[in-house]
Amino acid sequence: MILSRVILPALLIVVLAACKAIPIPLEIDLLAKLGDAASGTIEKEIVAGSAYDVRKHIPEAGESCLVLDDDRRGVTLVHANLTYELDLAYDGPPISGVVEVQAYLAADEEALFSDAAALGAPVRVDLASPTVTLGDSVRLDRYQIAAVNDRRVCVGLLLVGTDLSAEEDGVASIGYDVKQLRLRISFSVF
Repeated sequence: MILSRVILPALLIVVLAACKAIPIPLEIDLLAKLGDAASGTIEKEIVAGSAYDVRKHIPEAGESCLVLDDDRRGVTLVHANLTYELDLAYDGPPISGVVEVQAYLAADEEALFSDAAALGAPVRVDLASPTVTLGDSVRLDRYQIAAVNDRRVCVGLLLVGTDLSAEEDGVASIGYDVKQLRLRISFSVF
């Protein structure tokens, strides 16, 4: 009887300590929360021989913040990764220049497209291909993890085109379709 009073609490303490030390994975699918902002088209009238710069936020302002509705009371977030995949499709006159896409995650829209909110390095788009699939899985930093802990994250992509030049007049159309936006978090209990 005395042995069970001593061993059982000690065993419970060991089990609780193990729960804290072993991270538990959880995936949150953010794609459905984007709704209509997950796809769209950017169009620009272009004139042959002119150089253009394009800077486009995807999604538009006011559509990038998502509320995470999971209940994680009593858990500590250990680390998190954001995995994204999107298709870009170009239709229009042949074009040259540089196009890059950068992913971002922040706690609010004001800080979203800042250098501190960037996820990984920009991905360069091959302009010779009419359709390109881009994606990455990037580990979040402590500020981005704090946003996840607050259950409100703002996510976005910045499409930047520099020195874009067309061989003929026309309308340049870039379609985007986010195929995957998944947050994988690991947490420990207590």
